[in-house]
Amino acid sequence: MNDDRVISAPSPGLSRRNFLAASAAGATLFASGVGSAQASHDMKGMHGEHGKHGTLQSPLTDALSTCTAVGTRCVNHCLMAFKEGDTDLADCAASVANMVPVCEAMYQLTLASSAHAAEMAKVCKGICEDCEDACRKHEDEHEVCRECADACAEVVKQLETA
Repeated sequence: MNDDRVISAPSPGLSRRNFLAASAAGATLFASGVGSAQASHDMKGMHGEHGKHGTLQSPLTDALSTCTAVGTRCVNHCLMAFKEGDTDLADCAASVANMVPVCEAMYQLTLASSAHAAEMAKVCKGICEDCEDACRKHEDEHEVCRECADACAEVVKQLETA
């Protein structure tokens, strides 16, 4: 693919560490398929021709789907802040960039009734707890951070009751 876009250098106030965190967040979302969050939402209530097997959705899959979608919005918000020179959200962005692909993977394993879902649930719970903590630090200033923290808390709750 030929991409002629120009990538600008980090602003003078942006530390190398924060720039790398922002870059990693963007790369992670790109690699995990940003559109997968929408695909997850499109599956809600999907029974297909195998409706007799029951619904594919559950409170856990709903929470995972929501967390993935809100997390994607949160990282995008952080990236916009970075473009404006605000690096206060670097830790938040890094945390959310870890959470999004893990929640997406947990969603897929849960739908598939995978034998590995229980192992992934432990990882997912820890990452969502970390993400919630990082986002709570900014919830008073950034609504999407509050939404992301709440979504992570709901995933943790659903994992604990599953």
